[in-house]
Amino acid sequence: MLVSDVIKSSLRKLGAISLGESLEDDDDKFKDTLMALQVMLRDWAQKRIYVYATTKESYTLVVSQNSYTWGLGGDINTARPHSLVSAFIRDSNGLDIPIMPVSEGSYDAVQTKSSETRPMYINYRSTYPNGLVRLYPTPAVAETLWLTSLKPFVEESSFLSAGDTLNFPPNYQKAIIYNLAMEMAPEFLISPSPETSNGASTSLYELISMNASHAMEPVEVVLPVRSRIPYYNIHLG
Repeated sequence: MLVSDVIKSSLRKLGAISLGESLEDDDDKFKDTLMALQVMLRDWAQKRIYVYATTKESYTLVVSQNSYTWGLGGDINTARPHSLVSAFIRDSNGLDIPIMPVSEGSYDAVQTKSSETRPMYINYRSTYPNGLVRLYPTPAVAETLWLTSLKPFVEESSFLSAGDTLNFPPNYQKAIIYNLAMEMAPEFLISPSPETSNGASTSLYELISMNASHAMEPVEVVLPVRSRIPYYNIHLG
């Protein structure tokens, strides 16, 4: 969704502009609203509401290494992502070869993971404090792995002009649009409609509730029991 679309939609919800009214990025309304949008998202991030933005970054693979920790201080020393969106390998000729993301179960089902050639599959586990990237087959050449992931909003995820794209998941759009309208209401001396006020509060509550599960990281516990089953399975009792 374009920055201009978000801003125009918010200002229409507020009644600050009319349907079909043009709004250029050098317009004072646009510049003020863009600043308010950036401030709002930074504030949400600080309050751990977990606003996510798409981030693209690269890492040089290590020959004969098929797993990499991902997070500050890890092998891939950048912020730990919430989830992996896509991946590809760029070879020495500049060609991009897609890698297929697979589930943890599919990766674990591979019996021989040590065979070495260019990786074709990737699995990402959002473990804590660092995530874990696992590749199959194991890299035979130190090529460049490009990763697109969802990470919490930070300054680097910002945007500057009307034509920039907001790469947020679709379920964030309503909360961003309606709450931005509420942020701008005092600037334009406009009293928001009950529909806009209610849309802002309910969508933000739903966003917080949806992300509440990420505040506590899952813990895997293996219990030693005397059984033919080598580990405790909650589904088997």
